[in-house]
Amino acid sequence: MFPTCLTKEIEKKAERELGETAEVRDLELKQIREWITQQPFLSQTPGDLLLLNYLRGCRFDQAKAREKLSHYFTRRAHVRDIYLSRDPEKAELDDVLSRGIISLAMSEDTEMIILRWEHCDVKKVPLLNVLKLGFMLFDVFVHESPTFMAVGHTVLIDCQNLPFGYIKQFSPSLLKELEYIMFKAYPTRIKGVHIVNPGTVMGIMVSMFKPFLPENIKSRIKIYTNGGTGDILKHIPSHVLPQEYGGRGESIDTLKERTRKILKDRRAWFVNEDNRIIIDQALKGRDVYV
Repeated sequence: MFPTCLTKEIEKKAERELGETAEVRDLELKQIREWITQQPFLSQTPGDLLLLNYLRGCRFDQAKAREKLSHYFTRRAHVRDIYLSRDPEKAELDDVLSRGIISLAMSEDTEMIILRWEHCDVKKVPLLNVLKLGFMLFDVFVHESPTFMAVGHTVLIDCQNLPFGYIKQFSPSLLKELEYIMFKAYPTRIKGVHIVNPGTVMGIMVSMFKPFLPENIKSRIKIYTNGGTGDILKHIPSHVLPQEYGGRGESIDTLKERTRKILKDRRAWFVNEDNRIIIDQALKGRDVYV
C-alpha cells in the first residue's frame, strides 16, 4: 500500500524542509533507540519507521520527539473512548466506513484524509466513532508510511448534510483531549485543511476548534463557499483529488472500499494492541520520561 522508500524528489524535500540527511537520520535514530530501551512504559520496542516518523514530525528535535512518544504511549491508556474497542469489523465502526464518512486518497507524494458527511445520520453514527476511525488511520500512517512525515498530510472535509447534532457532542473536555492527542502525542505535518460545502454548522465547528489550533494550522484552513472548490487544484494534485471534486483521482466509492480493506487487513493489530504496546500499570500517575 505504501511506497517502500522515498523518491529522490521527496528526499530533497525532506532535506529542505526538515533538515534530513542520511547522516542526520542515522544519528538521530540511534539516539532515540537508545533512549527507548531505557523507558519502562513500553512492553515492546517500537519499530524504526515509527521512531523516524516522530523524528521527522519534530524536525529531528530529540527532546520534542521523546516527549511526544512518551505522551503517545502513556496517554492512550487514559483516553479509553477513543483508543479501546478498535475492532474495524465491529458493526458500529464498519457502518461509518460503509457510509464513506472517512476515507484515504494517496499517491507517492500525497496522503489525504477525506471526511464526507453526506450520508451521515447523527442518531446512528456517534461522532466518537468517526474520531476513533480517524486515529486508527493515523496509527496506520505513523507505523507504516515512510512518506507520511516527509511529505505531510492533507485533510479534505465535505460538510454537505453535516448534522447540527454533532455540535452538542463536542464537549469542552473532548475538544481539549483532541488538542492534546493531535498536537502533543502525535507527529503532525498538516499541509492544508480544505473545507467544501461549509454551511452554518461547519462555521460553528471551526469557531469552536480555532482556539485550540496552532497558528500555522489556522493559516492553512481554506474554505470554499457556494458549493464550489475554487482553486483547490492549486493545493491538491489533480491525480489525487477524487472525481467528485473535479480531479482525476479515484472515485469516493473506490476510496471508501480501499479504506475499509486497509483497516480490516490490520484487524489483528488493533484487536491485540492492548497486549503489545501498553503503559506499565505501575507507572500510572507518574510523570512521563523525556
